[in-house]
Amino acid sequence: MQLFRLLLVATVCAVPRIIIDTDMSGDVDDVGAVCMANALADRGEVELLAMVHNTGLPSGVGAISVLNHFYGRDSIPIGAFKGDFDNPAVWPPFAPGRSPAGPYVDDLVKLFPSPIRNYTQVPEAVSVYREVLSSQPPASVTIVSIGFLTNLVDLLTSPPDKFSPLSGRELVKEKVAGMALMGGEYPFSPLHEWNFGGGCQYSAPLCPVTPNATFLTLQNWPPEVPIVFSGFELGYRVRTGMRLVKAQNCSSVGVGQPPNPCQRAYVDYYQWSQTYDRMSWDPLTTLFAIRGLQGYYTKTFGTNIINATDGANKWEQSTSFPQSYLVLNETSGVSPIANDIDDLVCAIPKRGRV
Repeated sequence: MQLFRLLLVATVCAVPRIIIDTDMSGDVDDVGAVCMANALADRGEVELLAMVHNTGLPSGVGAISVLNHFYGRDSIPIGAFKGDFDNPAVWPPFAPGRSPAGPYVDDLVKLFPSPIRNYTQVPEAVSVYREVLSSQPPASVTIVSIGFLTNLVDLLTSPPDKFSPLSGRELVKEKVAGMALMGGEYPFSPLHEWNFGGGCQYSAPLCPVTPNATFLTLQNWPPEVPIVFSGFELGYRVRTGMRLVKAQNCSSVGVGQPPNPCQRAYVDYYQWSQTYDRMSWDPLTTLFAIRGLQGYYTKTFGTNIINATDGANKWEQSTSFPQSYLVLNETSGVSPIANDIDDLVCAIPKRGRV
């Protein structure tokens, strides 16, 4: 079945068609992923079908819109999770002295133009998922999950609507070729990884939303649709962004170029953190979803077992499940991956595209 889906994708899609599901807020690697995806779209390597935000931070979609506007892609549908989770108006403090927006989201919305400023201007993420998926050929869409799984659990449990007579699970089974998912640690996580069980204060041992969302997403995911997990241990080793921050060997910033929101986000983050190279969990996952293994990784097959209480995971190795996680090719190492990511976020946008 997995081979059939891959052959079908190759038949119907000249390039990957992706939906990015991001928690663009605290960490800046989501910015790197969205800017890099736009740069790859400029090169004709990917079709960006939609982007959805998976926390209740109202300005998160504004930051996404700023980045897409910079690349001339205001037409990309954007959707928002509108629950209480991580909405600073109703959710408990993120951590002492910190905000769910992190050091850059509100800055981007304040300083850069975009048609969307907050989530009152966009539909619910599930509606965007259902509308976009229903319009696509069978087994043609790749979901890139680079945040919490709040939208995905809502999609999978969604009922038929005006966009499709199928349930959410049936819609995913019919339309999705596979998912690249940044989350977990492999072969097991001693504690929960942030995307699988975090979202509350960093010191909190449990979060009441994300572990169950992770558990239910993987429990309800159609087994025919492959998932490739990109773990904490992988993106932690790939450091990117210094060229962008320092405007060194980076064509998209500097003399003759307009202010760059991708750079501004990284500058904001590095001024806050005092570190120049950031871990690349989300750009790495997105790059894999678009370009594939490239000889940079191998896959270990099996199934991911999630603790519904705290979001911790462990891997059960098997060849009978269409799940796998990425393992770094130690011969090629991290440098080619980091160079690819930095090259893409430093490329001059080809604006005026749809």
